[in-house]
Amino acid sequence: MSARESRRDQDGQEPRPTVSRAPVDFDEWYRREYPRAVRFAYALTHDAEDAEDLAQDAFIAASARWDELSTYERPDLWVRRAISNRSKSRLRRLYSTARTMARLRAQATFVVDPTTRVEDHEALAALAQLPERQRTAVALTYLEDRPLAEIAEVLQCTVETARTHRRRGEARLQTLIGGTEDERRDQ
Repeated sequence: MSARESRRDQDGQEPRPTVSRAPVDFDEWYRREYPRAVRFAYALTHDAEDAEDLAQDAFIAASARWDELSTYERPDLWVRRAISNRSKSRLRRLYSTARTMARLRAQATFVVDPTTRVEDHEALAALAQLPERQRTAVALTYLEDRPLAEIAEVLQCTVETARTHRRRGEARLQTLIGGTEDERRDQ
């Protein structure tokens, strides 16, 4: 039996720290720890926005469990572990998405016809500016007429999340293209 296994309890879980300390104010702790947590996340992701997202998600989880975490000797290590776990999950999603997109590209028969309308070129250019998940949801909806259940399967998320990605993508496209089709006709 390894030293790591001997530290686990009957349920196979890591033991929880039993140090009982005076609770620390979450806001104060957050202000002190957040910059360091973002630096740690950046070291894992090499992307400032992703690093901030990971750190924010970890601190949201920490705030929900603060009554418990505030008694830990090192709650900052719990946050680092949460960031590390979220970073691994992010990488798995990125790899999965990349594999899916490569498979879709290999099967694609869609070719931009140079005789397509100017509006189509504008729409495709605007589509390229969307975040990947929104772009995927919108493209699957309007280019392939896929139902939300299939879009959710491709995105590896719930139907509700796929619907949200599609709605946000549609709203952003409307902003990028400059209003609705009726508004463009009236100009």
